[in-house]
Amino acid sequence: MTSYVEPELRRAAAALELHRPQDARRMLATVLAAEPDSARALALMAEAMHECGEPPTAWRPYGDRAAAAAPDDVAILSGLADVARRAGDLSGARWYANRALRAGPTSVQALNVHSLVQLAEGHPGDALRTAQQALSRRPDDADLLVAHGRALAELGRTAEAQADYVAALRLDPQHVFARNNLAVERLQCGDLRRASRLLHSAVRDDPRTGAMLRNLTLVAVLTRRLALAFVMLAYGVLLVLGFVLPWAGEVAAWAILAWTVWWVLRMPAPVRRRLTDDIAGWDVVWILLAAGGLVVMLTMLASPGSRPHGPWLIGIVGLRLVLPFAVARVRSAYQLARLGVRLP
Repeated sequence: MTSYVEPELRRAAAALELHRPQDARRMLATVLAAEPDSARALALMAEAMHECGEPPTAWRPYGDRAAAAAPDDVAILSGLADVARRAGDLSGARWYANRALRAGPTSVQALNVHSLVQLAEGHPGDALRTAQQALSRRPDDADLLVAHGRALAELGRTAEAQADYVAALRLDPQHVFARNNLAVERLQCGDLRRASRLLHSAVRDDPRTGAMLRNLTLVAVLTRRLALAFVMLAYGVLLVLGFVLPWAGEVAAWAILAWTVWWVLRMPAPVRRRLTDDIAGWDVVWILLAAGGLVVMLTMLASPGSRPHGPWLIGIVGLRLVLPFAVARVRSAYQLARLGVRLP
């Protein structure tokens, strides 16, 4: 091997870690010009091309050449399987993962990537058994705990999955995937504030991971929808109680509104900034109706000469409009909570 090849390969691998695939490709092109059969250079080139957005048909020839040049190298074969999995090329991922497992039947790396491929293919039960094999050989590995947790989560064993993610974060507090996945589980449990904080810290450490950015935007959408539902709830409380116990209706309505504002303000800044992103037109209409309705109803309640039949009629009509909207907002929020993306 030429003397400069090994340092250049290290620099290319570092560039990929720093999310600079174009730089990595330039370095690897130089290496492959000197060493066209270097399995590591070919494997890294396949990964760099994938990170640059190239389709599998473009980088698979490099991966296949790397596999042919190093048929027993578990690290290279496992890395290629993971690249193919992330690219959505599940047939290629399965082929590389099987080769890696044949080369190293007890290799933790091969077992881990095989588990992830099984999960991507929609076989969480098989993935869990494979992940358990890997974890039994290295129980203190944060990556293996995250993969095991993912399989558990796909099987609906949320509490056990969260325990795995928490254990991974004890071993590696900076583990981005563990924080993302724990946030997704907390999101599905309705704990938006903790989910948003976990996602915010994960995105801050790795801002180029698109799935985590989408999860953070999802939290903002859920926050907005639930906040609107709380506004509608305040309106409904005022309508129901306002004519029986006016002071109680006003106090309860303003307490709900104050709590809603306090709840939103406690969200991390990135979530608050996203609250107005892609806001639906009907959301704006309902906000205006709610605000206007609150003002009108408070004015009517404060008027000593108001007659009961008029406010009751407005109250019934208002409830008929408000309650379906509030219920729809809450239901859609809980449906959206299931769309969180787990990693890796």
